[in-house]
Amino acid sequence: FKLIPLARKFDVMIMGYALCTVFMLIAIIKYRMLDATEAARDYVVDELSEGIIVVDTEDKISYFNKPAQKLFPELDDPEKSALLAPKLLFDLEKAIRSGEPIKIGEEIFTPRANPLTEDGTKIGTLYSLSDDSEHYRYMEKLREQKQIADNANEAKSQFLANMSHEIRTPINAVLGLNEMILRECDKVKASEEAASPEVKEAFANIGEYSGNIEGAGNNLLSIINGILDISKIEAGKMDIVELEYDLRSLLKDINDMISFRAAEKGLEFAVDVDETLPGGLYGDRVRIRQVITNILTNAVKYTDNGTVRLTVSSKNADGVKEGDTLNLRVVIKDTGIGIKPEDMDKLFDKFQRFELERNSTIEGTGLGLAIAGQLVSMMGGKIKVDSKYGFGSTFTITLPQRVVSVKPVGNLKAHPDNASDGINDDARHPYRPSFTAPDALVLIVDDSKVNLMVAQALLRDTGVKTDTADGGLKAVELAARKAYDLILMDQRMPTMDGTEALNLIRRQDGGPNVRTPVICMTADAIIGARERYLSEGFDDYLSKPINSQELEQTMLKYLPKDKISNNDDGTEKP
Repeated sequence: FKLIPLARKFDVMIMGYALCTVFMLIAIIKYRMLDATEAARDYVVDELSEGIIVVDTEDKISYFNKPAQKLFPELDDPEKSALLAPKLLFDLEKAIRSGEPIKIGEEIFTPRANPLTEDGTKIGTLYSLSDDSEHYRYMEKLREQKQIADNANEAKSQFLANMSHEIRTPINAVLGLNEMILRECDKVKASEEAASPEVKEAFANIGEYSGNIEGAGNNLLSIINGILDISKIEAGKMDIVELEYDLRSLLKDINDMISFRAAEKGLEFAVDVDETLPGGLYGDRVRIRQVITNILTNAVKYTDNGTVRLTVSSKNADGVKEGDTLNLRVVIKDTGIGIKPEDMDKLFDKFQRFELERNSTIEGTGLGLAIAGQLVSMMGGKIKVDSKYGFGSTFTITLPQRVVSVKPVGNLKAHPDNASDGINDDARHPYRPSFTAPDALVLIVDDSKVNLMVAQALLRDTGVKTDTADGGLKAVELAARKAYDLILMDQRMPTMDGTEALNLIRRQDGGPNVRTPVICMTADAIIGARERYLSEGFDDYLSKPINSQELEQTMLKYLPKDKISNNDDGTEKP
């Protein structure tokens, strides 16, 4: 201003200050220079735990916050940032599309992308990286714990399978040889030859002892089966297999089984069946039988005197047609010891047995009701319990079953005056072979000499000729030299198992047994065993301990018809 002549006469400093103040106020107002919002926004964004990166429409990084700068230090350098941008954006988009996190050092981040728009036009993209390290570490720990639990469960299942096999093998010998003792006793009883009273009494005693061995062996087998069943259910490997079945036959089987047990305790066992019920149903016959049998067995166990009653009916049986769903209602009522109110909630828990001091002499593992409850639920049914302590219990089972045949089930009442269906029919019937085939030749393969002896003994009365092999290698050698009508093959054998031996026999070029039926006869009885062995090429499957009737019925299906010399009823074939 002093360069201006006027300023030499007047001091214009105040005027200049005033002009500057005006311009500054205009700038402050126009550009909101005293507004703290922008600074606050930057501060908040920088303090976020998420890394923020903004790119424009040309995929150039235009903004990033401090967390992002810590993750990618190159962002501070414009040159390095320009080189980093393409690869960084590619990795972010790839992770977002795949849903996978990004690992940076020891930390794990989840990327997300949000478009930035202004007046409806996209002006860029905001990428955020959330630190989910703790979440993924927690999930990893859960996975590790689950893997440990799965491994333990698998080890338990494998242990149970092995123990089942190892226990079933000696039980097969015990029950098989015991069956032969019973047969020999029956022969002596049926013999008309003179025998001293002492000899007759001795054989009578032997028969009684042998019958007790049979009962104890079957009880042991049922315990093993119960433990296997609960482990299958826990592992989710228990399947419901629905097929057509005859209701009358099912109830007859249950009646025959429970009648003996009730008679041994002097109990009345009554069966009341609605005669109008459809006789042909569709469901899992095996599991229904198991549920009803488990509850009836418990009822007999915990009833010292009085009655155990089985009632089978349905509320919607009237007018039912084929294809309709019938709600089968099974009621089991006993006059036993009953259940305390405080124990009702634990009734279907595993390994639960109540009042052990009072019931210490009663056999069992406490698995019967647990298995029954699980199976009823798996079949879409319901089970209800009413009990009065000291006066008995009532179990009510409701199961939906599809009707296959409306033909009525008919009269199936079990009373003492009906010997064929009642509880008095407890005499053991003497054994009679279901067929004879003296011209048939069967190869029995097993690494246990005792099991070989048992199998031969069980088939003795059928007249079939047998060869034995104590392992897979011996079986393959015999099968290469001699033609057999049937091969009974054990599975678990040292050196060469049954499946390998089967495959070698099938591949023998021109061998005499390439098409010979081979039945797997094994102590491996875990769920899916039958299906697995059939898929491996076996024609059929039998689990040990071997039931002589099942063995004969299975052999009848595969032996050549021209070599079977009589029918199931013992009459000669024409």
